[in-house]
Amino acid sequence: MIGLDPKVLGSGTTLVTTETVDVLLTMAPVTFDAGYIVALDGPAGCGKTTALTALKSQFNLPVSCVSLDPRSSDKDVIKQLHSAIVGVPVSRRALRTELLGDLRLRLAASPRIVIVDEAQNAGITALEMIRTLHMDPTSNWHLVLSGAQLDKRLTSEKMLKSRVMHWSRFLPLKDNELVAVLTGMHPMFASIDPALILNANRVACHGVLREWVKLLTIMQALTARGEIAGRSMLERALTATTGRVVKLPR
Repeated sequence: MIGLDPKVLGSGTTLVTTETVDVLLTMAPVTFDAGYIVALDGPAGCGKTTALTALKSQFNLPVSCVSLDPRSSDKDVIKQLHSAIVGVPVSRRALRTELLGDLRLRLAASPRIVIVDEAQNAGITALEMIRTLHMDPTSNWHLVLSGAQLDKRLTSEKMLKSRVMHWSRFLPLKDNELVAVLTGMHPMFASIDPALILNANRVACHGVLREWVKLLTIMQALTARGEIAGRSMLERALTATTGRVVKLPR
């Protein structure tokens, strides 16, 4: 269940599991039941967001999601959490202590999952506040942290890091993984010579699944115009996404 969402790309797309996602879906319930944190770490475009979508679908619980901006202040982080959980924007006049107090009450009221995406952008104080909320004796919620270089970022908040029970590491796909995922998730890729796929990967995509999503979107548009999947179509799609003329090795 990685890399592609059929609701985005339309019919014919199949979600394909990788070992990383399979382990995540197995370990998340165990981690939550034990009161610990799930963390997803890896560069942009390697499947974290789609893995989070798969994770959310596995639980019959409310899910609140926030995505942190690099410019987010500590108070901004708490305001985003509060807005995501309550469902309405926070008043500009609200004090941080008031928001934290209300969050404690709401997070104790009923079980839920809270996903903090781009968590590497949180400041130390914000991370400490998140940890304090999660460690509160009355807490009744599950925490998922996701971001790039998250392991390194949490080194500065060792108490929060110590509460992570399961780490999922998302990296660019290796050749054998890439071919299996692409040919399994869409028939267009299954009709292309795997050697062509690997050549295109070395030229432009470098194992980053999001780049292949872009290529597939363009290839679907070309197919709608009557073109046939193959070397020429792949070269045209690569030329469109890279901004330079691409000719794949023969």
